[in-house]
Amino acid sequence: MAYSQFAFCLVTYYKINTDAHSLYYSKIPAQSLPLFEVQVIIENKPGMNDPEGETILNDLVLKGGSGAIKKIRSAKMLKFQITSPKKESAEKSVKKICDDLRIYNPMVSKVTFSAKPI
Repeated sequence: MAYSQFAFCLVTYYKINTDAHSLYYSKIPAQSLPLFEVQVIIENKPGMNDPEGETILNDLVLKGGSGAIKKIRSAKMLKFQITSPKKESAEKSVKKICDDLRIYNPMVSKVTFSAKPI
């Protein structure tokens, strides 16, 4: 499985403060927000050709590695570290980054996002 790692802390959060006569925003320091690791797994959609997986499977068969293995699908995993108030917003922010940077092709790729606190 291909592996890459990225660290992004691009999102700025603001807290809305109100008093009797005014409304103002104050920036929340990034160090006060929890840090999440968001894993992005990019693989070909089912039914799409996977030449890398087929090559690995052929090498196993040719070398007599294991006859029990019938299919191998390859994928790429990206790991982002991001500060965010909640797990869901961390996943949403990373999804937006991936969409904006066109890291994957939505026509041929199946993408999953999963965040965990670190």
